[in-house]
Amino acid sequence: MNRSLLSRAITRILLKFSIYDLVPAYDFVQNVVENHLHQYLKRDKEKITTIYIVGGYRGHEIYKLLSNYPNCHITVFEPSDRYKTVLEQKFRNEPRVEVVKVAVSDHVGTAKFFETNLKGSGSLLPVGHLARRPDEVAS
Repeated sequence: MNRSLLSRAITRILLKFSIYDLVPAYDFVQNVVENHLHQYLKRDKEKITTIYIVGGYRGHEIYKLLSNYPNCHITVFEPSDRYKTVLEQKFRNEPRVEVVKVAVSDHVGTAKFFETNLKGSGSLLPVGHLARRPDEVAS
């Protein structure tokens, strides 16, 4: 098979797929944010000094953000004990990362945080029976 024919065949195959077929949408968006946040904010990388992450889960993006934005301090808001502990252990020797056990809301006060059976998912809003964790008593 000559190179031109092979090239056309590969192009036809690739045109049938969306970028989201090749890279999951969440990973695509996450990669764009990690690498281009400064462009969206119209700032030099060195001038990014504070980043807030609401819902840190396991903090997969934090190392990349620290690397890309050398002068930033990252505050991670993580209300779930499941993930707060993981984050604290993972970044215990990183002075530019602070983990805070709170949920972010438009109201000041105390609220119940609902854990779900989905990894990295929780909410201040009550969850339906399909998303409840098995250890929670149905109310």
